[in-house]
Order: sequence, then C-alpha cells, then structure tokens
Amino acid sequence: MAQDLATGLDSLQLAVDNNRADIVRLLVEKYDANPNLKNYEGCNAVHLCAKNGNRGKIFNQTIDIVN
Repeated sequence: MAQDLATGLDSLQLAVDNNRADIVRLLVEKYDANPNLKNYEGCNAVHLCAKNGNRGKIFNQTIDIVN
C-alpha cells in the first residue's frame, strides 16, 4: 500500500493512528496489508500504537492481528 505524501503513513498506519481496530483487521486479513512497513520516521503500526499512547483496545487488537 502506498504512503500518503502529506502524513508519510500508509492505510494501515492511518487506521492505527485513528484507533480503527476494525479497519486494521480488514486491511491485514482481507487485503494482506504488511504491518511491518515503516513510515518516514521508521515506525511500523505497532510502534505507532505505543508512540501515541494507545495501550488499550487498539494496541492489544493490533498486536493480536499482526501476530
């Protein structure tokens, strides 16, 4: 998936950044989004969860989805 030029994030990273666990699951399971892709800062989807302080539902679901 291509990165957005304005944010440097791909679709999966944007879904994580916006706390959309449902979209994260859809992108990973149906569209084979790569959770290991890194943005311009070198962060992947899981790093973004931790960096943004998302230690709740989205963090746990993202970890479950990508593993």
